Amino acid sequence: MQNKWKNILFNILLMITFGSFVVLSIMSFQYGQPISNANAQIDINYENGLLFINENIVKAKIHEFFSDTTRVNASSLTRLEKFLQRLPHVKYANAYIDSKGHLHVHIDQVNPIARVLPKGGNSYYVDDNKNKIPVSNLYTAKVPVLTGYIPEEYHKVDIISSFELKSLIKVIEETKDDPYWSAQIAQLFMSDSQEIKMIPRLGNQIVTLGDSTDIKGKLKRLDAFYSNISKTVGWNAFKYIDVQYKNQIVCK
Repeated sequence: MQNKWKNILFNILLMITFGSFVVLSIMSFQYGQPISNANAQIDINYENGLLFINENIVKAKIHEFFSDTTRVNASSLTRLEKFLQRLPHVKYANAYIDSKGHLHVHIDQVNPIARVLPKGGNSYYVDDNKNKIPVSNLYTAKVPVLTGYIPEEYHKVDIISSFELKSLIKVIEETKDDPYWSAQIAQLFMSDSQEIKMIPRLGNQIVTLGDSTDIKGKLKRLDAFYSNISKTVGWNAFKYIDVQYKNQIVCK
């Protein structure tokens, strides 16, 4: 009986040893092989129609990160992800090795919500996390343009800080869930007196919004104007529409 239990324990230990060997062999294969940059599988999220990043850019960065003698481990994959996320148009990067030892990299791009033309500086985008990001030679996003007195320039990827730019972005955020107005805003202008004016895609009017408070209420008054008054006097009868005051619309 004692020999029987010894044999059972021996077989269990043998199975554990063999299983450990297999696992270690797989891990050694997955995380101990030299990287082949040419065979890296790149998956870029183009869901929102964004084209800031392409496969060639990502592969070039992978080649820059890995030398010919680099061996993959969990630490190097994490460092690769952080390295790729330093690209200004990359929001998120995920890297892993499959069972055949192939490197896979998934990229999510930043999502711009406005393009800024600051006073006396080069243009840049603001993304949905309120970060400033540079323009791209590959792609131009179809987003509202912010102009006028905007003292904030682009120097690096960083969160917006000026009152003027925050106010303009607030207007964009207040309309993002409204299919009509999110598509209708072509340009927002900040005056020297911190008064916001809107240029819609349809019509020739300049719409004064005032400050960034009660944007939904102001656009509701503008909707009333377009739905009622414009039907009787024509869409382009007025050049200037002021909706900043509660319960009234001023037209010129």
